[in-house]
Amino acid sequence: MKDHLKITKTTELNEVDKRQVFDLWNSEYPEKLTYNNILEFDNYLNNLSNLNHYLLTNKEHLIFG
Repeated sequence: MKDHLKITKTTELNEVDKRQVFDLWNSEYPEKLTYNNILEFDNYLNNLSNLNHYLLTNKEHLIFG
């Protein structure tokens, strides 16, 4: 399942990627760092400067990190 992993760098997340990152974030971070909905997460991202995302994905473009 995690064969052929690659890291890609991007400055923007599309809606599919954003949802995967949101789900991953909420499953990995403590309760006080989670976001209740995608809009809260989107607001967090919009307030960051010099944004760079490094996505660890497989060949089906599922994000693992």
